[in-house]
Amino acid sequence: MRRAVRVLDLGNVTVTQAEIADLKNAVPVIVSRAALRPGVMLTTARRQLAPAGRAILGGSWSRRPSVEGWQTMEIPAPVLDQPVWLLIMEGQ
Repeated sequence: MRRAVRVLDLGNVTVTQAEIADLKNAVPVIVSRAALRPGVMLTTARRQLAPAGRAILGGSWSRRPSVEGWQTMEIPAPVLDQPVWLLIMEGQ
């Protein structure tokens, strides 16, 4: 994340690496990979996500996931080495 922010020159972005349960304030974006099962992450993200925020959970390289409460977005092979599916949840 830090590299992406630096390469894209995103001066208005701060990357915080932390346990999601330890965050004191609501955050606008949560990005997680290989941390929690989607159902657990959904509950946790809803608690920590600012209104209209977005949570992105690294998905599957092998098959399109279908998880209640999450939208699925395919990132095509030309972007990464192979297709990958992300789970995305919008804050309420």
